[in-house]
Amino acid sequence: MKPIINDITTSFENPPEFVELKELNPNRNYAYPQGFAEKQKSFYKIDPLKLALSPDESFNVISDVAKKQPGWKIIGMDKNKRSIEAVAITKFCRFKDDIVIEVRQGKEKQVEVHMRSKSRLGKGDLGANFKRINHFFDQIRSFLN
Repeated sequence: MKPIINDITTSFENPPEFVELKELNPNRNYAYPQGFAEKQKSFYKIDPLKLALSPDESFNVISDVAKKQPGWKIIGMDKNKRSIEAVAITKFCRFKDDIVIEVRQGKEKQVEVHMRSKSRLGKGDLGANFKRINHFFDQIRSFLN
């Protein structure tokens, strides 16, 4: 049985941060619920995507792939911070989920792509946010091959 969580992240210690969406929706809580970390760890295995590109090259690839996502509305792209914020509108019931993607310098010469997907409604997401992150990372891998 899937855990009742609606916010999935690739980093528990430093979850990608919503900035523009938070400004647009000041009454919505965008803090990552730390109680979700253990539930997510026990059920979903998701790590940051590691790329052997420069941070700027990685951001360009991520941007290109993000722009092509059906149902995504890009809210903001910050080249300096290498972050993207978007809203995904689900086919079923037209629910809105918030997305943030950050390109970070990893260890050695690797770049890490961190992502967070958070449902606006409900306590659980039936795995939708986890699937969204995995699907996006798979699309980046395909784009690079």
